Amino acid sequence: MSEQTNKELLFEVLQTFFVERDTNRLCEIVLNKAMEITNADGGTLYLKNSKDPQLLDFSIVINRSLNTYMGGLSQNKITIPSIELVSKITGEKNHSNIASHAAISHQLLNIEDAYATHEFDFSGMKSFDKKFNYHSKSFLVLPLLNHSSEVVGVLQLINAIDKNSQEIINFSKDYESIISILANFAALALDNSLLSNEKNEVLINLLAEKDVTKLLENVLREAMKISHADGGTIYMLEGEKQKAKLIFECLINKSLNTYITRHSEANKFGPLFLYDDLGKENNKNVACHVANSKGIVNIEDIYNSNEFDASGAKKFDQLTAYRTQSLLVIPLLNHDNDVIGVIQLINATNPANDETIAFASNLEPVISALTQYAAIVVNLQILLEDHKLLLDSFVQCIAGAIDAKSPHTSAHCQQIPLIMDMMVDAIEKDTEYFPNFSVSPEQRYEIQVASWLHDCGKLTTPDSVLEKSTKLHKMHDGIHEVNNRFVILKQQCELDFYQRIATTPDESEALKKELLQKLEDIEADRAFIESCNKGGEFMSDAFQQRVHDIAKITWLDYQGQTCPLLTENEVYNLCIPRGTITQEERNIINNHMQVTIDMLCSLHFPKDLKNVPEIAGGHHEKMNGKGFPKGLTKDQMSIPARMMAIADIFEALTSKERPYKDPMKLGQTLSIMKNMVKDEHIDGDLFAMFLKQGVWKRYAETCLNPEQLDIADISVYL
Repeated sequence: MSEQTNKELLFEVLQTFFVERDTNRLCEIVLNKAMEITNADGGTLYLKNSKDPQLLDFSIVINRSLNTYMGGLSQNKITIPSIELVSKITGEKNHSNIASHAAISHQLLNIEDAYATHEFDFSGMKSFDKKFNYHSKSFLVLPLLNHSSEVVGVLQLINAIDKNSQEIINFSKDYESIISILANFAALALDNSLLSNEKNEVLINLLAEKDVTKLLENVLREAMKISHADGGTIYMLEGEKQKAKLIFECLINKSLNTYITRHSEANKFGPLFLYDDLGKENNKNVACHVANSKGIVNIEDIYNSNEFDASGAKKFDQLTAYRTQSLLVIPLLNHDNDVIGVIQLINATNPANDETIAFASNLEPVISALTQYAAIVVNLQILLEDHKLLLDSFVQCIAGAIDAKSPHTSAHCQQIPLIMDMMVDAIEKDTEYFPNFSVSPEQRYEIQVASWLHDCGKLTTPDSVLEKSTKLHKMHDGIHEVNNRFVILKQQCELDFYQRIATTPDESEALKKELLQKLEDIEADRAFIESCNKGGEFMSDAFQQRVHDIAKITWLDYQGQTCPLLTENEVYNLCIPRGTITQEERNIINNHMQVTIDMLCSLHFPKDLKNVPEIAGGHHEKMNGKGFPKGLTKDQMSIPARMMAIADIFEALTSKERPYKDPMKLGQTLSIMKNMVKDEHIDGDLFAMFLKQGVWKRYAETCLNPEQLDIADISVYL
């Protein structure tokens, strides 16, 4: 191929280099064009390992005689191990391998006959030749060096072929210059491509990180990696206008092996104020200047800077025996071009000799692009965190309103999230009943939101029902009216006594005895009715009959009309067998579940919270399908929804705020729940886990009265 043709081919290839961004395709173009120019029979392109820069990876291998094509865009994976630039065992540089030697020495190597030289170890090549009946002879090997003279990879060409005789010949010295030019431009193109790919990977990783502190640390580490910085710091902006200041967030220094965060005990970094006491911009501090100007500052040596104050750097150096020299300071700008922080990169290092150098100016756009994208992501995460806090406060506000609406269920909505959180911890540790069930941080938060909102439908429940702490309670407790009737009845008995004694004085003793008995009976009936009004866990048929009997007693109202001592409605309410509410009122209260589901389903929950309605809306369902509002069976409910049912029942039974009953002790509570398992009301496996993992005990020790803890052995409840 003529020199003119080679130049034209080279120009064509270089144009392709600066258009192509796919690394694999670039590697193919580089190797194929180098083989075409030199008429090489085979070739290998190595790339430096992005995670371990002391390794050379095989990127593409081509051999025309053997019809071999591995790596690149092919589907054939390269299984050949990477080449060590530095031995991990001895720590010595690997000069025995021709490719690693070229990378280490930055030199082009042109070998006429590999079998005749003893300078390099070709044992691997000889094994290859023997296995495939090949003869590797001439080699042209040269490093791919980028603009900073850093090795990107190595180009290795094997066996130049004479076009006429088809015999193996030496690589012509005339090819060395044109291949070197090709290699230099290939290194630049590959460096940009690799950096672009690496940056894309970094951006993807940044977007995936939800924790702002970790996100900022990742930004700093990646910026240091790209710029070969020895250290760096990040400051975040707080406050507005004249009160704006930069707050230290993170410091990393490789030489000092130092890692300090905002919350570390070692953090002694105070805020940097963007304005002085007179309201003027503080532009002597380089970080403040960058925040004020929104521009990048690249300093070769801060000690020699007349523009910026180096006292902070010098103080740090004195304390750590360090030497701060070059700085690259970049603002973190969000999508509105507002500064949210500043990143400082410290002491760029030359990878070849670890000497401190200035930061390359051509890296500024790359670092700037990375930090701007990172700033947008950080700002997004801060906004998401703010929105999450808003949602949390709103959810807890709703829960507080529900509890405030009903004093006798006060704190119920506050306690359920606590029990559920304990149950989530328990199920994460459990290996017996739910070994394959795990809860991600997003799912845990979803369960917490559902816990806070599980009774939100009670906001629509009438106060007259929700506040019914006694059987006769309406807007006020009707027992007072009944008691007044008993008082009037007593007075009427006494009046009747005096009228009778006036007409038959000789019977006074008998009448007096009769009166006292009547008054005693009336008081006993009154006390009995008052006790019935309080409600309880069970009311016998005999007690209900006594209520009916008392209702038949009559009294005279102010109009002199005879009235029953108890109205039909009062009798109906006083005979409620369990609790304080009638079945009709129970239906009204039960409707809160459907209202809860309707309310939650009307909200546009994000993907991570899409199961909130199902979890919150299932705590009154039963495993046998006889619960409400949907009559779901166990298999139709998620595990968190079944957990909610247990938490709701446990809290209700042990609650200290219910006025119609004393706080139930744990022994009785767990006995009732054991029977619920038997009757398929609650999930037996979850209840067993609840017991064995000690959820009941942790909650009791935290929230219940000491006298409620009356058990030590839970085996009888399993």
